[in-house]
Amino acid sequence: MSAGKTYLKCKCPHCGAEVSYPDYAGGGASSCGHGTFLVLPLGGNDDQISAAIAAKSLDMFWVQDRRGFLVSFSGTTVELSNAIGITSMDPEAQSTLGPAMVVVITSYYGLAGTTMWEWMKTRLERGG
Repeated sequence: MSAGKTYLKCKCPHCGAEVSYPDYAGGGASSCGHGTFLVLPLGGNDDQISAAIAAKSLDMFWVQDRRGFLVSFSGTTVELSNAIGITSMDPEAQSTLGPAMVVVITSYYGLAGTTMWEWMKTRLERGG
């Protein structure tokens, strides 16, 4: 942490660990890096994204009606996107997977199959 900046602390929504964040960021905006993510294909590319996630041996659950994936991953949304090949650290690289969105899940609610809720609950409880 650099001098001149004020850092605050909050509990990670995933694991309860104390996390420091700059005072200009919203509390809870930072996390420990362990999380459950929603990967949402945006271009009919669900099979390619599924294969990319499987190739990394990541813990994955298909959202019902094959509308996306729940993924347990240790890292940020950017790191997960780069790891499976949606994006790249190389600004010249072109994605072969097509468009998709990666979102970290900190809470959930809705109406869906029990299996999906159980998968999410167990991953969120263990921190990713």
